[in-house]
This record gives sequence, structure tokens and C-alpha cells, in this order.
Amino acid sequence: MQDQEHGSEGVDREDWLDRINRNDLRSAKPQAIAAACRRLNPERDVLLRGRLLDHLAKLATDHLAMRVDRRLPNEGRDAIGEVVGNMVASIIDPDAADGRGFEHSFINKLEHRLIDHVRRWRRETVVIEPQLSDEVTGHALERPDGYGLSPEDEAMAQDIVAGLPDNYRKAFLLRRAGFAYDAASRSESIAAMLGVTPKTAKAWVEKAHALIHQQLGIRR
Repeated sequence: MQDQEHGSEGVDREDWLDRINRNDLRSAKPQAIAAACRRLNPERDVLLRGRLLDHLAKLATDHLAMRVDRRLPNEGRDAIGEVVGNMVASIIDPDAADGRGFEHSFINKLEHRLIDHVRRWRRETVVIEPQLSDEVTGHALERPDGYGLSPEDEAMAQDIVAGLPDNYRKAFLLRRAGFAYDAASRSESIAAMLGVTPKTAKAWVEKAHALIHQQLGIRR
């Protein structure tokens, strides 16, 4: 039943205000706070909901900071910021499935979203970036562990590349191997090896990227 005075469904506003005044939000379960945020009136309870969301954001940031892989860009801070930002957005969106998920299992949902972020980053980094090579010997170098794909993701990426149109696949693999679209020595350029102009070679690589992004579910 809706609270007629405050327009909030099933939320004890006075209890939450009292917890805030006593600096006692830490004793409340985060999923209960998420549920309250989703049920408070978005117009009348702006300040109260804001305080609760601030608490959840800090709690989530601190929790993820102890678990994030420091080999991620900016030592994982960017990943944490994105995950926490998406968490807040989903909690205040009444139609967001993730918002309902945070009501029922806050920590598990939070950690799963961090894992999802890392997997997307690894897919994009490994599949899209050119192969690293030694500047002196030209030999291929292995990427740091943080760039690795899980066996399932690696198999998926290989299948996608194998299924690309022949011209896209060749251009993509040459680019990933470190070849330039057009080089001082034309015999070493992608354009020369495929018998096309540098502009066409670049277009083929970009189309390959787009198809790979699409099938891996990576937003560009």
C-alpha cells in the first residue's frame, strides 16, 4: 500500500531518516537500501534518496576497490566508476532489471557487473588491438595476463574471425600482425599484399572490427 503522505510504497521514511541522523546506515543491508531507493518518491524524497544512493555508491566503490584487477586501465578505477554509475542508474530506473537484482542480492550483482565489464574490455583489447611486436626483432610479443580471454571467449573470438568475409579477414589479420595500410616499402603494406588501395584496406579492417564488435556484444 502506498504511503499517502509521502507517496512512497512500503518505505518507512522516518526509520531511514533516523538512521542517517545517527550515522547508522552501515547496519542496514545494502539490498534493503536499494529497495528503499527504488520505492521512495522520486520528487518528494530527492534528498533522502540521494543520501541513500551516496552511501550505496561509497559502499560499492570500497567493495570493488578490494577486488578489481589493478592491471586494468587507470588501475581499475575507470571500471569501478562505470560499474558504480550503472548501478545507481539501474536502482533509480523503475523498469531496470538490474535494479531489481540489486534489491535481492546486492554484492553478487555488483561483482557480476564488474566481471562483465572486465570481460568486455578484454574482448575488445585482444580482438581489436593490433598484435604487439618487438620493435627491434619484429617478433610477436605475448600480451600481459590482464589482456587474456577466457577459453570460452577466445574460442568465440576465433570463430568470429574465421567466419568473416575473406577480404575482411585477411585485412584484419594482417593489421593485427602489425602491418601498416601503406608502408615505405610497399611490399610490406596491407594494401600491396591484398592488391588494393590503402583506403580500401583500411575500410575492410574497419568493417571487420564492426562485425566483431557486433557479434561479441561490444558497444562502439
